[in-house]
Amino acid sequence: MTQPVPQESQPPAPHPPLTPGDTQAERTRLSWRRTTLSATLSVLLIGRLAVHDNVSPLGALAIALALICWLALMWLTHRRITAMSHRVPATIGRTLPAVALTIVAFAVIGIILVVVGGVVV
Repeated sequence: MTQPVPQESQPPAPHPPLTPGDTQAERTRLSWRRTTLSATLSVLLIGRLAVHDNVSPLGALAIALALICWLALMWLTHRRITAMSHRVPATIGRTLPAVALTIVAFAVIGIILVVVGGVVV
């Protein structure tokens, strides 16, 4: 029986180093993904507050408004992530203020549910 001849092991080919711009864009994309995840959790918590005991008209309205804000936020973040995928990313423009408004809307909806709905957390 012949034994295979051991071959010299070659070191793996080095990967080209990432430039600071590449890692920055990746971190920014990931932060937009985290924003969408936290918004999803906010909508779920608003839904939980809205149906604490039973579904009231105020609770149904709160859920509808929260879902509209959530859809707007998903659209804005998807648009921003797509704009960042180009070689020269577009400026943030009005996306950041619009995202801030949707997040403030989540907070206002939650506060209204707690104060008007009488929910003790």
